[in-house]
Amino acid sequence: MPMMTLALATILAFTPPAPETSALPDRLTVENYVRPLIDADLIPGGVVALHARGATVFFGFGSTHLDRASTPDEHTVYEIGSISKVLTGVLLAEAVRRGEVTFDTPVADLLPAGIAPPGTDDDPILLRHLVTHTSGLPRMPGNLIPVDLEAPYSDYTADRLFAFLDGRFTASAPGNRYEYSNLGSGLLGQLLARKAELPYEQLLHERLCAPLGLQDTRCCTEDSSTRLAPPTAHGRITRPWANMAALSPAGAVRSTPADMLRFAVCQFNPPGSPLAETLAVAREPLHQNGAMQIACGWHIARDGSLWWHNGQTGGYASYLGVVPEEHVAVVVLTNGSAGEVTTVGMQLVDLMLGKAPEPLTLEPARPIDPQRLAALEGRYQAPGGFVLEVRAFNDRLFARGGGQPWFRYDPADNDRFRARGPAVELQFNETEPTPAPAVTIHQGGRATTLGRIDETP
Repeated sequence: MPMMTLALATILAFTPPAPETSALPDRLTVENYVRPLIDADLIPGGVVALHARGATVFFGFGSTHLDRASTPDEHTVYEIGSISKVLTGVLLAEAVRRGEVTFDTPVADLLPAGIAPPGTDDDPILLRHLVTHTSGLPRMPGNLIPVDLEAPYSDYTADRLFAFLDGRFTASAPGNRYEYSNLGSGLLGQLLARKAELPYEQLLHERLCAPLGLQDTRCCTEDSSTRLAPPTAHGRITRPWANMAALSPAGAVRSTPADMLRFAVCQFNPPGSPLAETLAVAREPLHQNGAMQIACGWHIARDGSLWWHNGQTGGYASYLGVVPEEHVAVVVLTNGSAGEVTTVGMQLVDLMLGKAPEPLTLEPARPIDPQRLAALEGRYQAPGGFVLEVRAFNDRLFARGGGQPWFRYDPADNDRFRARGPAVELQFNETEPTPAPAVTIHQGGRATTLGRIDETP
């Protein structure tokens, strides 16, 4: 089990403060929303940063490590995942302010020589389409074939990105349909960097992070931060996405709760510089998608009152929400790859607006007897050659097969183990204390039995 401690809140006020101050929720109230994720082993810990009309608070929960107590704080570094897209969107708004591009600049004008633009002459992809996920480009490029599943984008170069785009037809006419696209966001950042004749990492730092005082916000190409919270997935240590190569603008930024809250507060307490105009332009809606609007990376919900984005990488999950009219901001950064973090972020926004949402109800993690786990570990093979690898970590059962990532399996009500994620169950032929000779995979109404081929973990 991960060791868990609870931090004291650290109070920090941005200057200049708003003229009036609203009461912020106390630590125990916020803990009611975060604790279910920790108890379910979805995250080892994280930090919640809140701001309301001049008052700011940081709460650290749990631990940054699975095996020892190490309380996170506002200076702990996390991968922020797709919140990076908001920063890339602001870079687009800044390039527009500088006159380098417009929202209606065709992608074709910025591609390398010799690359035929995707789309058609009659329906060209514009920069506004990339930033609003309406380009018609797919979520991921088809020539992305990860060699390392724990670092899936590290070898995806700009040359491969442009080769995939060369002359490609889009799935729908640009501007016609919202389809979330990491490919489109990565392409946007690469094109802005080409136009500025700067690497994306340098562009982000010089035009956004340095002017706003985001000292710990970087697009990382290597695993260098000593304050980085180790990444985890379902209670197992994994590896950080230290390098997303050509898709870095879509999700490779690392930051701290202090920096992310500073960025959030700048949305309604802007700096005294030209970036104030840029931040305002970046929040203007560019596309309507049902009840939701899309701006420069921001998603706008709740009748236009909430600007938000979330993020999730292989070992982290995050949430950023801003209600400018109320001078309210919420940041949640965790080192656990759990989609439920977004739900907690939304609940905290409601809490800050005077509502009382019900906390998530999650089944707490149940440890498994180490002797039983030892008998289940090993490699199992189906008649067709498929191999399932089963391992124990922190008194939990994990399995993977066929080049897939690791998934955690929790004890079910019967003699099976149920996956955290896909609808899969494992049923072992248990013969304690000797190793289990076989395991049956139950999925989609089918049962497949695999025999043990290796008793040594």
